[in-house]
Amino acid sequence: MAEIDKNSADAQNALKIAISESGKIEIIRIESIIYCKAEGSYCRIYAKKKEFVVTKNLGYFQSILPKNRFKRIHKSYLINIDFLTEILHNKTLILHSSIQLPIARRRKIDLINQLEDTFLHSKPSA
Repeated sequence: MAEIDKNSADAQNALKIAISESGKIEIIRIESIIYCKAEGSYCRIYAKKKEFVVTKNLGYFQSILPKNRFKRIHKSYLINIDFLTEILHNKTLILHSSIQLPIARRRKIDLINQLEDTFLHSKPSA
């Protein structure tokens, strides 16, 4: 089991998060988290190189991860929009490495609005 280190605290501003697992603490970059999946009172974190089972629920991660990058798409899933590649019409989205996840109808509309605000209306840097 993995547990979030409470001392890595303000993940909203942090670049990394500490996860304790099997008697050791592993530091992972927040940007390496692809998505999180609810599993009852636990959460499975899928990162680029490893997956973790954490004794915190999905709502906890939704509250600490940067809201401009992590979006709840379903009652069981929170994704890093940097890994999003497609939104299909059949209530499915595709993440990096062909990962397919369900998306709730209402959350699909919210996600599309966020993507438009984030990517379509942002000004290119000089």
